[in-house]
Amino acid sequence: MLTHHFIFKPGLWIGEGKLSFNISKEELRFYTKWTISSALDHTIHAFQQVEMEGAPEQVRNHFRFSQITDAGFVVELENESMGLVHGTGVIDPNKIGWEFHLEGFEGFEMYSLIPEKEEYALHAEYTPGNHFRTIIHGRIWQKTS
Repeated sequence: MLTHHFIFKPGLWIGEGKLSFNISKEELRFYTKWTISSALDHTIHAFQQVEMEGAPEQVRNHFRFSQITDAGFVVELENESMGLVHGTGVIDPNKIGWEFHLEGFEGFEMYSLIPEKEEYALHAEYTPGNHFRTIIHGRIWQKTS
């Protein structure tokens, strides 16, 4: 069945990268921590914390992954600023990703497996529906002890 550990295996994942905006050349460093729980009622809960350089507060996201098959899943994202949004995800042997298409908000996240490093490369983009876009590049790996 699934060959990926990220999302589908309980544990702690940490990561880092850079966040930029299409209207600026400035890049901000970010650090992230994902806490993945065991599947309850066929739903996986993931709690993500993101710290950004120069930002006093953390962003906290709650993801719920359900209706999981070998090819995809349903994803819900909930946070303080957006409320609850629904999306769809895809799974292939080398990637896990999801996207959201809502009125006034679009975005996607793609995690590409790097087997020799046992980590994932991250590329994500989000836009509130205007020409402003947030672009994220980074990596995540499972924290061991």
